[in-house]
Amino acid sequence: MYDFYSEFSSALNEGNVSGANAALMKELAATLVRDKSDFVDMLNESGVDADVSMSDAELIQLFVDNASNNKKLILGAALLVNVHNKKMGFYVDDEIDDDSVKQSYFTMKSCFVENPNGEEYSYFPIGLIAGAAKKIIGKGVNAAKERRAAKERMLEEARRKREEQRRKAEEQKRKRKQQNMLIYGGIAVVGIMVIGFIFLRRR
Repeated sequence: MYDFYSEFSSALNEGNVSGANAALMKELAATLVRDKSDFVDMLNESGVDADVSMSDAELIQLFVDNASNNKKLILGAALLVNVHNKKMGFYVDDEIDDDSVKQSYFTMKSCFVENPNGEEYSYFPIGLIAGAAKKIIGKGVNAAKERRAAKERMLEEARRKREEQRRKAEEQKRKRKQQNMLIYGGIAVVGIMVIGFIFLRRR
């Protein structure tokens, strides 16, 4: 089973910020598919106009287009991912991991914003002291390239999740059809037996 938090933490501990961001984008797209209204609320509350009638691709484009100059949007995305992981049962505690939210925020900020300096990084994993974290973040990171990669990752994951939903819906429909056939078939058999019994009694 895919574990977002393990993948995200592992990449971050290795100093692989792009990998950590890839995990975030994958989970953010999965969250969009699981609860589109929450994703739309995140955009709206960050000052980005959106509504649930928009397609996954349109909403993803809005997120990527605005992430580079909207810190509130990045923070909203960090909160959304972590809140939904709590809902999905990936956290043992009821409380959201504050450090995970901060790490998510600065990972996205480091990948999407051209000059992500001026804020503290002291809560990154043990071994990544503030100075080292600043050196790793931004090392070889091209914001424009990261935004393009983020869009592709999100689109791919959203398509995969929608297809997964479609297959599950078809499977449920097939099972209901089989159950109905068994029920109606049973009723028909009982009906035939009753008719046969009545016929025999009359004879």
